[in-house]
Amino acid sequence: MTTLAPSTFAGNPKMITLSLHSNRLSSLPDELLDSLVELADIDIGFNRLQSSLSSRIFQGAQSLQRLYVPGNDIPFIDDDLLLSLPELE
Repeated sequence: MTTLAPSTFAGNPKMITLSLHSNRLSSLPDELLDSLVELADIDIGFNRLQSSLSSRIFQGAQSLQRLYVPGNDIPFIDDDLLLSLPELE
């Protein structure tokens, strides 16, 4: 998988875990997680992500506790992202 539509997970508000591990994703749409209000774990490791992650991507996922990003070329994770996720461990 190389791309995801912004509405890929719309209609799944009860989703708790999402694994996008080991695909060929080079970016994530800002609206991707908007409807995932109960999402606790997301694994986006080992893709082709190369830009820093925007806090906008996780705006709808306020229950997020674990974020896995190894194996990408993400230069840094913005402090605003970390501060916008109060449940993140």
